[in-house]
Order: sequence, then structure tokens, then C-alpha cells
Amino acid sequence: MYVYVDILIITNIYVDFLLIKSVSVITHSRLKTVRGLTAAFMGSLFSLAIFFPPMGMAALTAVKLFSAALTVYIAFGYDSGREYIKRLFIFFLSGFIFAGAGSAASGLMGGRLIVSRNGVVYANFSMTALVVTTAAAYLIIRLYKRFADVAQRGGTYTVTARLRGRTFSFRAMADTGNMLCDSITGKPVIVCARGVLEEVCGKVPDEADLAAGGTVLAALWRLIPCKTVSGTSLMPVTRPDELYFRCEENGKISSADAYLGAALCDSEYALFNPKILL
Repeated sequence: MYVYVDILIITNIYVDFLLIKSVSVITHSRLKTVRGLTAAFMGSLFSLAIFFPPMGMAALTAVKLFSAALTVYIAFGYDSGREYIKRLFIFFLSGFIFAGAGSAASGLMGGRLIVSRNGVVYANFSMTALVVTTAAAYLIIRLYKRFADVAQRGGTYTVTARLRGRTFSFRAMADTGNMLCDSITGKPVIVCARGVLEEVCGKVPDEADLAAGGTVLAALWRLIPCKTVSGTSLMPVTRPDELYFRCEENGKISSADAYLGAALCDSEYALFNPKILL
């Protein structure tokens, strides 16, 4: 069977991007589309190893580890060793799931349309079949995330956030009743005391400030509807660069991708839905 370079590269970009997206979903890591596509393209270049002479197990393992490590780094950067290793592990786990879906497709097709060499798989079947098999694998990953989420439903946490170049911490409580999400992105909102955010950002803007502040304030803040016991109001929210949660009961550290919202009332604890934690 002939191996076409263009099909090989395009197919691997497609699959690598889905692997990266799976890592983003499972670890709650923020993923910019440009970085994701760049990482997928760089990762796809290692598929050219299919044209190399047969490689030994040691060399093949080294190439696989390096390609995966580089792909994850380009997609998500390096926050900490713990977060990086976790993302790398999920990247490999997702790859095993996708490989299983590909093997199943190969079996259904008699194994005639797939060739493997130096750890690189080349699938010579239609884009429709590729989309169906990878979509099925991605669905499996989403289901795994849904049922394997072991985040605690209660307890207190110390939240460390980086916002506008400043790092600060506050205490928070897990609350399954907090279902507040950003109306545009769908990301969850951690409801904080207004004073916590004012210490970092200065004055937290209200509706009049945003109306008069032009594009600068609008790029940093926006208002979302918020239902309270007294009625419906608008809450200013902003998106931090990083968020880390440390459970005060067991010391477990988790990351999250969420917005910070400024509550009208002052409170010792911020409130967040525990589903945002891995």
C-alpha cells in the first residue's frame, strides 16, 4: 500500500488536535485554538518516522516520549511539574483510546487499509470513517471524564489565582448549588467577595462603568445575569490566567478553568461548584 505524505500529515494533525482537546476537557486546562493547532502540526511531523528504517524499541520509545512532551508543552505551556505530568499522562491515555478505536475500525475493514511502522499508524480510509471513529473515541473520553470525576462535594479550599500579573489567594467552599456560568463561554463562575477582587484590580466595575469605559474595561470584565434570593441582578466577572485549588482537608491540589465573579455581599468564603475540579 502506498503512503501519501499529505494524507499522513493531515490525518495526524486531525487526530493530534482531538488528543489535545481531550486533555483540555479532562484536566480543565485552557486551550487556545492557535496553540492547539500549532501543537497538533508539530506533533504530526513526527509521523514522518514511518519512512525511516525500522527503529529499535529504545529509540522508538524516546521519540514517542519526546514528541508527546513537545506537543503537550506547545499546547498548554508549563505551569508546574505536577500539572505538566498530569496532562502528559492524559495525552497518552487518550492516545490509547483513539488507537483502540482505530484498531476496531481496522478489524471491521479486514485490516487491509491500515499500515503501521515505527509506531506510526497510516490509515488509508475515507475522511468520513476517520471522523466517525475519532468522534466515537472522543465520546468515550467525555464519558470517562463524567463518571471518573472524583472531586469532593464539600470541604474548604485555598484558591490561588493569577490575574492581571498579580498572584493572590482566598478561601472557598464547594457548593453544588452554585450553577452560575458565563453566558458566552459557558465556563463556571466562582462567586467571590467583591473586596477580594478589589484588592487586586482596584474598583470592580458596575453596569455604568462598563457602559462608559469603552473597549478596555469590556475586554477585562463583563456582566452576566445572576439569580439571588432577592431577585435577578448583574454580576461582573473576569477570567484569571490561572486557578489552583488546595483542599484544606487532604492537601490535594487541582486546577480549574473558570471565571471569578464579584458578589454584592461580603463573605469569608467564595463559592464554587466542585465539578470544575479534576
